[in-house]
Amino acid sequence: MEQRHMAVISVERSYIDPRNQTSAYGFANTLTSDVTFLVSDHTRAKVWSASPLTFALWDARTRDLIKVFNIDGQLENRNDMSAFPDFGIDEDAKMRIATASRKEKSQSSLGFFQRSRNALMGAADAVRRAAVKGGFCDDSKRTEAIVTSADGLIWTGTANGVVMRWDGNGNCLQEFSYQSSGILCMFTFCSRLWVGYSNGTVQVLDLEGKLLGGWVAHSGPTIRFMDSYNVKIKGVLSLNSQLFHIAINRCNNVKIEDIRIIAPDDSPNTDGIHIQKSTDIEVRNASIKTGDDCISIGPGTKNLMVDGITCGPGHGISIGSLAKDLEEEGVVNVTVKKAVFVRTDNGIRIKSWPRHSKGFVERVRFLGALMVNVSYPILIDQNYCPGDSYCPTEESGIKINDVIYSGIMGTSATKVAIKMDCSDRFPCTQIRMQAINLTYNGGEAKTSCINASGKQLGLVIPNGCL
Repeated sequence: MEQRHMAVISVERSYIDPRNQTSAYGFANTLTSDVTFLVSDHTRAKVWSASPLTFALWDARTRDLIKVFNIDGQLENRNDMSAFPDFGIDEDAKMRIATASRKEKSQSSLGFFQRSRNALMGAADAVRRAAVKGGFCDDSKRTEAIVTSADGLIWTGTANGVVMRWDGNGNCLQEFSYQSSGILCMFTFCSRLWVGYSNGTVQVLDLEGKLLGGWVAHSGPTIRFMDSYNVKIKGVLSLNSQLFHIAINRCNNVKIEDIRIIAPDDSPNTDGIHIQKSTDIEVRNASIKTGDDCISIGPGTKNLMVDGITCGPGHGISIGSLAKDLEEEGVVNVTVKKAVFVRTDNGIRIKSWPRHSKGFVERVRFLGALMVNVSYPILIDQNYCPGDSYCPTEESGIKINDVIYSGIMGTSATKVAIKMDCSDRFPCTQIRMQAINLTYNGGEAKTSCINASGKQLGLVIPNGCL
């Protein structure tokens, strides 16, 4: 009972007030800021204590310090730790602790934890001095996570996305880098290592460090407005969004002007601007480079003006995809003019799933567009099913009516420059084409049109669609 009481007193006396600690070389000498991780190695009865730049390895039974090493696995000179003495507890000190007043707390021993702090502080001080001299340590590799795996190895994750594998004696076995974003967390489950990154990516590795898979764990638009009115977005640059760059949902009177959007051409679901269930929307003077639709126009969009858009890479400007639901609002009164498409998968597109729906598309105007090596410059696809797997087998219920294509010219990257694959149940009606001139590879392009009716006026190349 007396020994237990002494232990409680010792822990109580180990209290450190961070406000009373001094700072050397901008490095706070506090336990809370220095010892950021403690991991137990049950296989070898050892304990790892870690700071962002150094590790200390301890014998869990005797509490003896075995070694101190930095994030590159290099041993630290124990002489460098002489400035941080070990405040061990002798028998007389124990008696003094038991009778000392509360004012003496800051002078008491930290025992094992104090020695861990001292070791790490000494090592960190050596790291700082080496860094000043152009030494070995790279702060971008500071440790952000540490775990043990089922095979008894230690894994650490760094601020620059490097995964490091260590043996139980503190020797770095191998480094792996699959992401440049910083690692925030890690954990092991059976024979798998899960790694979470600051950009929202989660990856799964086996215990040899081989990447088995990865995905974006949390996604969201960079800018999103919901249930808003009188909104103006101007002069914005959106870079590498995890999902839509700008999303407008259930809004009225929105103006988007002079914006730039950039994402890799292989990034899925990174629509530049997504609009749905909104009225009186204007998008003017935008440069959009992305891995999905430059602008996607969803159900319930009414009175939309798109003017002066440069799109590419990307999937073009799309109305849809529609027919996701049976009860779906229509798309009405949409105008797209003076658009430029550069090496996009599509130009101006209307797409709907082959599924029953009460939705519709009406009064759409595509006026003036330049196509530069675009795969499908003009496309209506009512059998939309990306990947062609688990596709619905119904006819699309979306009624497409009163669509005008005028002043569209340029080059197609495919032989079929104009394609209209409309529903047999609800054919596309009142389609009008005029002043169209699209070529393929310097020669003649073709059309492919099913269940579409309307008029061609004046020059239409290629012709034969309506």
